[in-house]
Amino acid sequence: MITGLLSPSSGTITYPPDLLAPYRRELGPYRVAPRIQYKEGNEETYLADLLDLIETRRRYALRLMQDHPWDVLMVHFIALDNLQHAFWKFVDPDHPRHQPERAARFGPGLLRAYRRVDTAIGELMDAAGPDTAIIVMSDHGFGPLHYVVNLNLLFLRHGLLRLKGTPWTRLKAALFHAGLTPGTVYRALEVLGLQNLTQRVSKRVRNRVVGKFLSFDDVDWSRTVAYAMGHVGQVYINRKDREPYGIVEPGAAYERVRREVIEVLQTLRHPETGRPLVDRIILGEEAAHGPYARYGPDLHLVMDGYRCIAFPLFATDHRLITRQIRGDSGCHRSEGVFIGYGPPFRPGATPRDPQITDLAPT
Repeated sequence: MITGLLSPSSGTITYPPDLLAPYRRELGPYRVAPRIQYKEGNEETYLADLLDLIETRRRYALRLMQDHPWDVLMVHFIALDNLQHAFWKFVDPDHPRHQPERAARFGPGLLRAYRRVDTAIGELMDAAGPDTAIIVMSDHGFGPLHYVVNLNLLFLRHGLLRLKGTPWTRLKAALFHAGLTPGTVYRALEVLGLQNLTQRVSKRVRNRVVGKFLSFDDVDWSRTVAYAMGHVGQVYINRKDREPYGIVEPGAAYERVRREVIEVLQTLRHPETGRPLVDRIILGEEAAHGPYARYGPDLHLVMDGYRCIAFPLFATDHRLITRQIRGDSGCHRSEGVFIGYGPPFRPGATPRDPQITDLAPT
């Protein structure tokens, strides 16, 4: 096993621990993630890095297939995700940041990456043999990203989320409203060409730095009834039967607070059209079921057809709605890819209403 996304920056990423050691001299170092972060101006370097990431994954997958017995093999080409986040504006003429001359120069790079992965899949299929069931799948699709909403700032303005009254928190709040956030610091590093510094320090150090700014540590949970976490628009009620410092009683009080939160969310307006920004609000019980569903979000938001996402905490911007961050111009969609090939699959058949939960048992 080789771990992938969210692997620690140091330490063992394989089982057995020495799995990759015999191959490094011949195949080069194994790579889990990009070496650099994207910023406007480094498109060629970024593309070359991600094409190399695809090639590294291909080389190792084929060699490990050859040298080790296997019943199930899964290979994850994450480079397409990284590139679509960064390069979507180059292939989408309707994107607000689309520039035809830059699109003509860099847009083909995303198609090159698609072709590289397509070629790699073909080689993996050949190596697997004709009697192997092949599944090509994604856990999400992709589309344009136009705006980012700070839902916790919305809740703060409407009194649903409260901050502590300590001098330190008041100072951090004042700096936040003046525009000093981790996001603005990162943009300053980009201007200086130092954005890759964030990848050279441990996650613990990054979290400690971010914690010096306005954060959840500054929230007064004894007076807070709602907060947001996650990137798509997941909203949580500060429930007494779930949260460590919950104050909202289950039952009628919970339903009343949730309705109030929904009303506040419906006040959001698109900054260009003035239309409601929230297309759909999915209740927690509609999105999940089972013994652990109660630990999930109480509300899920779809905003402007997923062209708008939410960002957690107060890390990105001091404004309620802002343009996309970190150079991202694309983001995830709920429609993914599923292709089945081989003996178990009937050619030309299309599953009825396929769901992501169908993939594991398939």
